[in-house]
Amino acid sequence: MSSWKLGEAKARFSDVVRLAAFGQPQHVTVRGKDTVVIVATSEFERLCARAESVSSHDSLSNSPLNRSDFDVEGVRSLVRKANVGSFRGQLASASLKPDECQATRLRNAHADVMG
Repeated sequence: MSSWKLGEAKARFSDVVRLAAFGQPQHVTVRGKDTVVIVATSEFERLCARAESVSSHDSLSNSPLNRSDFDVEGVRSLVRKANVGSFRGQLASASLKPDECQATRLRNAHADVMG
């Protein structure tokens, strides 16, 4: 990417256009600030097509399910107290047997805690 001051870009406009046409976007600055970018027509068309493509938000908003009646409050359930400290202690002190897999040890320790 090349950057040109406006005066320089005016003076060498054919060079700016040639470089942009070969796929090298050309930045033009005015008073030190990026103001425009000159790109090849094919790149401009690609960017426009991408901007015009349907977004996920638009697809979901236009979906027939958008008008479905969902319960926004969610499900209320009772909370049960669990003694996590004793479960952790049992896991830490569980004996490791070479022929027993970790999932089985965890399942057994969980069953012991839950009674």
